[in-house]
Amino acid sequence: MKIKLWLMSILLLLSACQDEAHINQVKSLVMDNDTSITLGNALDHREVCEQTRWSQFDDEKGRTVVEYRCMFPESKYLPAFQSLRVNYLNTLNDNLRHYNDRLNDALAEQQAELQRLDKARSVFDALNKSGDLQRYQAISRHFDSVMAMSSARQLNEFFSDERGERFIADELKGDPNARGTINRIYAALRQAGLENEYGRNARNEFCSPPDLLLAPMSSPAEVRQSLDDCQAKMSQRGDSYSVRDSRSRIERIKASLGRVNVSVDAIAYQETFRWSVIPNEEPVLYYHALTLSVKNHPDMDVTSPNDAGNAYTSALREAYQGNNFSDYKDRLWRLVAVMYHITD
Repeated sequence: MKIKLWLMSILLLLSACQDEAHINQVKSLVMDNDTSITLGNALDHREVCEQTRWSQFDDEKGRTVVEYRCMFPESKYLPAFQSLRVNYLNTLNDNLRHYNDRLNDALAEQQAELQRLDKARSVFDALNKSGDLQRYQAISRHFDSVMAMSSARQLNEFFSDERGERFIADELKGDPNARGTINRIYAALRQAGLENEYGRNARNEFCSPPDLLLAPMSSPAEVRQSLDDCQAKMSQRGDSYSVRDSRSRIERIKASLGRVNVSVDAIAYQETFRWSVIPNEEPVLYYHALTLSVKNHPDMDVTSPNDAGNAYTSALREAYQGNNFSDYKDRLWRLVAVMYHITD
């Protein structure tokens, strides 16, 4: 039994020596642009690090990995973290107010769209019953493309001056009832509050009710069908895009606020480098990341790795030169944004 324990102690000692050898192999490296100091001496004496730690392990594929960690001092990053937290809190609350206002406006506009459609139906029923809609459709067959886009107000103005006189004389063969028809069309739309709506000002996501009523060369049956189609589209879609988008953003902001308002303690901010150690070859740097972790809420931990080989080398060069904490303070906001799910 004593022999077994002795052998185990020897094996552990040999393993530790081997680990130390791999770590020392990485520490003995120098940068291409400076051979005056080893990587180990440079990284272990960085002004930004309160503590450094080297370790060795095998990855999931059995490859030997040497890892270096720099733990930044809490006195440096915690005030920056708290300041960012307050800024995010204020920004999120401002955004929440903005999108609540936007939602209310969108809901009001959606309701106004439904009311416009209802008013347009009432106007259609009245004009169809009186026969004025049929008479208007007969007149509209002589409209050119510009007049086809006119609002009821513009149409009424046209027929109230010499342009209308010439149109009635030339196109309608002096029809004495034309102006009366236009006047009644205009009066009905004005009473419904639809006389000034045309083009984009009257258009929702599905249709423009005044445009449907004034569409040239459309029979009353076609106008009715267009109004029905518009109603069906609004019913099938439900909320407008603006309403759906505002509600979605509000939910995301509330989720972020929920995380920002969580009480956190023992925040840790650190930098990590990893090298792959291959026998008879120089260690290869393959990983660099910054990590922000929360002791009492590990689900909020965030790691931001670089995603390109040249980024590893650039980060190592910066670390090798020492840095000051302002460089890492500027990068802290990205981690805090991810931690708090800041998307708006």
